[in-house]
Amino acid sequence: RLGSNTRQTGEILVNGRKQALGYGTS
Repeated sequence: RLGSNTRQTGEILVNGRKQALGYGTS
């Protein structure tokens, strides 16, 4: 489970990179 706080921003930090909230929604 990823931080819920990151979900609100619409972006999540992955390996120091910002990924559009799309691969995590599934």
